[in-house]
Amino acid sequence: MSWIALLLIGIGTVDFAHSILDPLKRIRWVPEAIGAVAVIAFGLLSALFGGDLAAVIVIAGITVLWGFLAHPPQGSDANPRPGIPLALLGGTIFVGILLAPVAGEVGGPVAAWAEQAPWVWVESARPEAVLLVFGGLLVQVSTGNVVVQLVLDVAKVANPLDGVDGNNLKGGRLLGPLERLTIFGLGLTGNLAAAGLVVAAKGLIRWPELQSFRGNDGPSINDVTEYFLVGSFVSWMTSLVTLALVIT
Repeated sequence: MSWIALLLIGIGTVDFAHSILDPLKRIRWVPEAIGAVAVIAFGLLSALFGGDLAAVIVIAGITVLWGFLAHPPQGSDANPRPGIPLALLGGTIFVGILLAPVAGEVGGPVAAWAEQAPWVWVESARPEAVLLVFGGLLVQVSTGNVVVQLVLDVAKVANPLDGVDGNNLKGGRLLGPLERLTIFGLGLTGNLAAAGLVVAAKGLIRWPELQSFRGNDGPSINDVTEYFLVGSFVSWMTSLVTLALVIT
């Protein structure tokens, strides 16, 4: 699973870099370059040499391709082909799972750090799992938001609140990562029931806000509810799928 861990690290780094640099209108390829460097650096620090080194280079290339496909150029309102980056991500993870038996084991400084880490769960876990957890955390921060938006674009579910004064469903891009990190963390500790409570709590908290659109002159409550449900379920699935990759 070392290759999947590097893929998650690379994609998570690219998306996080885009979330920081895009508002500043930096050079287009900088986030992709940062992601590729992260993949190669962690590959070398994990002592993935020989045949694994070729896989590391391929993963770095996939990371760059993901960045250009998943993030439309500045000034674009939506991704013109949102299904392509989703297919790339899903297909690459599927191939990574199939090739997991031939992937090299994590060694080098990463394995040495895992053995000497002060946390019990790190000491008892394989270095591959530690690397997967790190990549999984990165995915929850920014990649989850990107995947949610891509799925919404594929399903042609537009945000009904764009341009509406008094937007009552604010903070999704901040609440989403916090929610995913909470679910991911609780899942790692074996508290999936508590993660279910987080999901239920979000629905209860959002219910009055959704009801505020019933019978008003603004967006339809059906449109707002559809947007909320699709985005929420995709966000939750991102956490759960990443968690499944880590604990298998």
